[in-house]
Amino acid sequence: MKKKSSKLLVKPIVETLYSRTVDVLRQAIIEGDFSPGERLIDRELCEKTGVGRSSIREALRQLEAEYLIEYKPNCGPTVTQITKQKAREIYELRFAIESLGIRLFTINASKQAINQLEKTIDKYEIAMKKSDVKNSIQFSENFFQIIFEGSNNELAFQFSKLLRTRMHFLRALITRKQNNSQRNKYILTFKNIIKKIKTRNPDTAVQACKKHIDNATSIAFDILSNN
Repeated sequence: MKKKSSKLLVKPIVETLYSRTVDVLRQAIIEGDFSPGERLIDRELCEKTGVGRSSIREALRQLEAEYLIEYKPNCGPTVTQITKQKAREIYELRFAIESLGIRLFTINASKQAINQLEKTIDKYEIAMKKSDVKNSIQFSENFFQIIFEGSNNELAFQFSKLLRTRMHFLRALITRKQNNSQRNKYILTFKNIIKKIKTRNPDTAVQACKKHIDNATSIAFDILSNN
């Protein structure tokens, strides 16, 4: 039997270790175990996680691609800092892309897709009321994934994924620091988007999207002002 080429051998243990390292560091950042602007030092991360420096560095490169960390001159990797200006730019881009997705979804989506939206927001509401940041973020992202998958516009779908990656840290920060009143308003504005989508009127659905993003912007600015 011909010997397998070493170039094609898969090393599942190494890959699992890398993936787990990314997951652990990602979750630590999302949950606020590291502060915005805090330096992430290889040696300290190795001690805390119990994995080697090469795995840490690979994981940090992935988190940089997800905009959870950034590299600064003479400083190295640090947890991303979100300013009001950065937040404003993100929310402006959100409206430009998400309003298109919601308009197209309202026109094109099946009843099954709309039902999926409702079930997702039900799960989102439960997670928010439990202050479950991880699942709140996941269900929020699932909501917009359903929107763009049902929009019948592949390019819009791809841009939406880039946007969701770019705003991951901001969404985590805001979700973690919201008070109950702010959380309830988030839930209501999400539900209002679905209500307007069900009318099959794209203009009113887009208006509901704008209200949701305006609300998110206002909450973000309040939280960032108090950081």
